[in-house]
Order: sequence, then C-alpha cells, then structure tokens
Amino acid sequence: MKNTITYDDFLKLDIRTGTVTKADPITKSKRLLRLEVFFGDAVGTRVILAGVAESFDSTMILGNQVVAVLNLVPRTIMGMESHGMLLVGNSATGKLSLVCCPGVPDGGDVG
Repeated sequence: MKNTITYDDFLKLDIRTGTVTKADPITKSKRLLRLEVFFGDAVGTRVILAGVAESFDSTMILGNQVVAVLNLVPRTIMGMESHGMLLVGNSATGKLSLVCCPGVPDGGDVG
C-alpha cells in the first residue's frame, strides 16, 4: 500500500475523461503508445505516452474514452513529452483495463 495522502492532496489532482483520437506505437518500445486524447473544448487535445502497448494495440484503444490525470508536470520519455497519465486497472495476470466513466462527457471531472 502506498503512503496516505490528505483529502487536500487528492483535490489537487485534475482527473478528467477524454476520447483517444489518435494512437501510434513508438518504435524502439514494446510498452509505449503515443496517444492524442481530446478532453473537451476547455482543455483540448493532449499527448499522453502510455505504457499500455502490451495490453492494447493502437487500433484497439483508438476511439475509447479514458480517464487521465492532467496536471502532472510534463515528462519526457524517449525524447517525447507526455502531458498526462492514463489511469488503468491491472489484473493479477498483468492484463490492463482502461478506467472509463460511461456517460461523462469529454473533459468531465472525475473524483
């Protein structure tokens, strides 16, 4: 179990729904996909590098609504900048499942 955080710490997270509009494998990586995710008009489209390629190929994830943390400091991975973190569930076998919120529009708050 990870360290306990306060409710105020949790409120600092900007967690929103978005739809994957583009998904590309990253050459030289078995785990990463480069995703473009639309988070509604207020946020727009963000590039997120996600380590989900072993569970989803680019065609499987395209068009799916996802949930992501958007207010992380951008991180450079393999020379590309990622502007968020995709939330996924992890089964005992290592298979990932997308976290989604049916009925919540793109850009909707989750929390």
